[in-house]
Order: sequence, then structure tokens, then C-alpha cells
Amino acid sequence: MRNYDVQSDDMYSKFMNALERLEDIIENAESTWVTNKIKIDKNEIDIVMKEIKMELPEEFNHFRWLKEQREVIMDDAQKQADELIISAEHRHKEIIDNAKQEKKKMLAELDAYIKKSVEQHEIVRHAKVKANEIIANAQAGSKEIRLNSYSYANDMLNRSYLQLEKTLRAIDKDRKEMQKYTP
Repeated sequence: MRNYDVQSDDMYSKFMNALERLEDIIENAESTWVTNKIKIDKNEIDIVMKEIKMELPEEFNHFRWLKEQREVIMDDAQKQADELIISAEHRHKEIIDNAKQEKKKMLAELDAYIKKSVEQHEIVRHAKVKANEIIANAQAGSKEIRLNSYSYANDMLNRSYLQLEKTLRAIDKDRKEMQKYTP
């Protein structure tokens, strides 16, 4: 990167020198006082203009590269964000499905237990209380897992956003730096 900065400074110096020479040619040109027109040497102007044109393309190519890099970074960040959302949604669905299956399994086990113990009133009452606790715990666990998956996805999106924002600031800084060299 440092090598490019030196090269960029050298191009900028050459570009500015060519512009100053062009300015000198115009200022020192023979003028007519009536029409305020000047006479200049076309060959001399052509040489200076060619020098200017030789210096500009490299800067424009660098700007184009920066723009392409920005698009690549933004596309990659969007792809990562989309993948995180899909992954979080898939994980959320798996957790909910597992919780539902576990709930069904527990309820089936509870039903079997209740049927075996129907004569014993205290056991039946205790089983219902336990079943409600299990259901409540499963629902609370499911909700916590869902909230954690959303929180995780949000954290990952925030990280991606901050990284993208940091990258965009760097690109914007480079772009502004490039604008210093643009007439």
C-alpha cells in the first residue's frame, strides 16, 4: 500500500506540473489587446495535454477498482447476512420441532402413567402438576432458545453491519483522497 502512495504522489506531482506548464503557456502567450485572444503553440499544448492524459487513467483505474471492491464487499456482506438469517431460521425451526416432539413424547409418557395410576388420586394430581411443569419448562426453554437464536442472528448482522460500515468509511476516505487529485 505504501508503494502505491508513493506512486500516487509521483503521479499527482507529474499531473500538477503538467497543469502548471499549461498555465504558463497560456499566461505567457502573445495576446491581442482588442479581442483578448491569445496565440499559442499547438505542438506545445499537445505535448502537455498528452502528459496529462497519461497520468489520469491510472487514477481512474484505481477509483474503478475501489468501486468494484466496495460492490464485492457489500455483496459478500449481504450474502453473509442472508445466510445467517436462513441458518438462524432453520435452527429456530429445528429447536421448535424438537421441543414439540419432546412435548408429545412427554405427554404420551404422562398419559401412560396417568392411565396406570388412575385409581390413585394423589398420583394423578401429582402427575398433572408435573406435566404442567414440564410443558411450562418446555415452552420457556423453547422461547429462550428462539430468543437466543434471534439475538445471535442480530449480533451477527450487527457485526457484519459494523464491518461493512468500517469498510465503507475506508472506501469513502480513499474516494475523498482521490477527489483531491481530480481537477
